[in-house]
Amino acid sequence: MNPVFLQNLITYGPAFISGLLLVLCFPTIDLFLVAWVALVPFLISLHNKEPKQAFRAGMVLGVPYFFGTLYWIYHSINHYGGVSLIGSIAIVVLLCLYLSLYPGSSLYCSRQLSEGPNFRLFFSHPRSGSYSNFSGHIYLRAFHGRA
Repeated sequence: MNPVFLQNLITYGPAFISGLLLVLCFPTIDLFLVAWVALVPFLISLHNKEPKQAFRAGMVLGVPYFFGTLYWIYHSINHYGGVSLIGSIAIVVLLCLYLSLYPGSSLYCSRQLSEGPNFRLFFSHPRSGSYSNFSGHIYLRAFHGRA
């Protein structure tokens, strides 16, 4: 097996698993008790990550999570919008990549703010998450034409 692939699997695999576990918490599958442990593999994997690796891990977490929870959008685009199935799935994948920028940028900022002991991550992540959500609302307001 390729050592680069194996290293990436070790680095970003827990983020992907956490994204899938978060999907299991939603009402269509309704394993809501999984929510208590869904982020544990991801949070453990953040230990000693560089900011760029934390950004990539946030993206890897976000893509399966958003694709699993926004599954209904591709059907709506296909059925009501008249877009082909492949085109509607491509639109949803682009939407998932866009939405994954928020956890990715939040984790990048929190790793930048927490240079030094890892306990600082506990205090910096809520701050950077709030900034990421706030900036997202500003950009989405502009996206909806209400700027």
